[in-house]
Amino acid sequence: MCEIDRIYVEKVLHEEFNTSFPQENPFFNVLLYKNDSEICGFVCYDMIYEKLEIEYIYVEPKYRRQQVATKLIQKMIAEAKIHGVNSISLEVNEHNHSAQCLYKKMGFKIGAIRKKYYGNDDGILMVRKLI
Repeated sequence: MCEIDRIYVEKVLHEEFNTSFPQENPFFNVLLYKNDSEICGFVCYDMIYEKLEIEYIYVEPKYRRQQVATKLIQKMIAEAKIHGVNSISLEVNEHNHSAQCLYKKMGFKIGAIRKKYYGNDDGILMVRKLI
């Protein structure tokens, strides 16, 4: 990832997710979706041997509802398969129904409920097996 792209991702992670870009994490990956040279969205994930955990998915507001997140997840799954990943997991806020619908459409199933994972809101652990 070029420096300009990294700065963009760092800024969004800070502003939208109140977190920072991990330093010194060899398992951390970022997949960008661009329209020409403009970043439309990205997915951040940790790929640790045979497991992949989605950390953040972000799509710029003007590109939402245009299949950007779907394409990002499809590309990430293709990359995961190449690297021998056999399962993908993520947490989603219990109130984020649009994200839950997307993940279900992409083959994710509810694995567990994590009580108060998002402050007062529960987190839903979703998993997709690749094998």
